[in-house]
Amino acid sequence: MYMKSIDAVKELVQDHIESHGWTVATWAKETSFSRQQITRWITGDTTNIRPSSVEKIAETVGMHVNWLNAIQTECEISDYKAIVETGDNFEMPAEKGYIPIVGMAEAGEDGINNFDAYPVGQADTYIKRPHGMHDQNAYGTLVEGDSMRPTLKPRQIILVSPNSEVKNGDYAVFKATSGDVLIGEYKAYNAYVECIKHNAEYKNRRIKFKDLEYCHKIVWIKL
Repeated sequence: MYMKSIDAVKELVQDHIESHGWTVATWAKETSFSRQQITRWITGDTTNIRPSSVEKIAETVGMHVNWLNAIQTECEISDYKAIVETGDNFEMPAEKGYIPIVGMAEAGEDGINNFDAYPVGQADTYIKRPHGMHDQNAYGTLVEGDSMRPTLKPRQIILVSPNSEVKNGDYAVFKATSGDVLIGEYKAYNAYVECIKHNAEYKNRRIKFKDLEYCHKIVWIKL
């Protein structure tokens, strides 16, 4: 989940207090920050936080900070150990905190149609649910091809939220009624939606709304 750094820290600290039995004193002991400082983060008495403090808070509970802007005021906090693999299909209930990687997405000029290979919650590979990801129907996939460079690179993991609203400028997974699956930037017009490619060597793809089976918002990119 992308948010201001102070809000990400507040949510992470409160989550461990409410769900893991930690106290302000526990956080102070584990991080060497004062109780007063941690309390100010929780209550919102301060709106600024150093990037090094964000990273220390995250590392204390085994999480990793992905910075989303150059001045390091916005971030996404996720687990270090992202991939859980198994040789056979197995079912992992959503409450366990794992998201299925359901197929390989071809982020090239042409799409693929294997997103429906697995039912929701069942797959060969899983990624730990990033902090703040609440969509129980979320799924992940791997990027192949280079049509979205430099935004998306081959082999990057992306997480997709079918229940999130897609707006102009968002990155999304598009599925046409023809079965083609594409990844690109979303832009809607009166009668069609455009899948915009970031690599100038590739053409954008226009899909009429009547020919669009679904469009799912990409909400998380593993850097």
